[in-house]
Amino acid sequence: MPAKLENFVSNTLSSGAEISLSDLTEKIKSKFPKLKENTLQVYISRLKKSGLIKNPSRGIYSTENKLDFWFPINNNLKKIFNEIQNQYHYINFCIWDTSVLNDFMIHQAFRTYQIIEVEKDAVNQVFQFLSQTKQNIYLNPKTEVFQNYINPNTNPVTIVKTLKSEAPVNTLDSVQIPTLEKVLVDIISDPEIFSAQQDELEHMFKTALERYSINKQNLLRYATRRNRREEIKNIVNKALAIN
Repeated sequence: MPAKLENFVSNTLSSGAEISLSDLTEKIKSKFPKLKENTLQVYISRLKKSGLIKNPSRGIYSTENKLDFWFPINNNLKKIFNEIQNQYHYINFCIWDTSVLNDFMIHQAFRTYQIIEVEKDAVNQVFQFLSQTKQNIYLNPKTEVFQNYINPNTNPVTIVKTLKSEAPVNTLDSVQIPTLEKVLVDIISDPEIFSAQQDELEHMFKTALERYSINKQNLLRYATRRNRREEIKNIVNKALAIN
């Protein structure tokens, strides 16, 4: 690959601003008009594989070096995950702890939960199974349950809830966890669970967008599944506008 082309692309995207594939292609063509289309696409593919440019969503490129976010898995979560998996071999579910959200907040939430999300057809069975050995466990709790039954000083509190179809998830150490895109949408979609985060939504989105690589296509696709697409688009735009 010509070093001049690599330097040109790096300098063009040095600000970290995202650029569409068509705009990037046009910029390269204007600088290197003799490049054939097939050769240009090969070079762009090589730049992507080398890590010089990133592809945060389809047709969008950037050189901004952001981290991929992974929800940490402690031994207790791993134990619960393995218990469920050993009992129900083929169901789809994920697990995480809301304490990690404090990293995105100014004011730390004192109430945190272990959240287990299970596909619709199995959520009741998993809840009954876990209820045999665990206390302070709730199934798809509504606002009145949080207000009247969940003691904020009780730890841990486990919430079993329905996993939405096509929810974006990852696997870490053989444990299935939600993606950051999924959780950002859920915080807005489930205010009864994430009541402590409602006053810091814009700050949380701003922090997530600044620190981590967010796949906006996956974010909006899942937001659409949860009927929150326009709301998510608006809060992303506001978060990006905050200085």
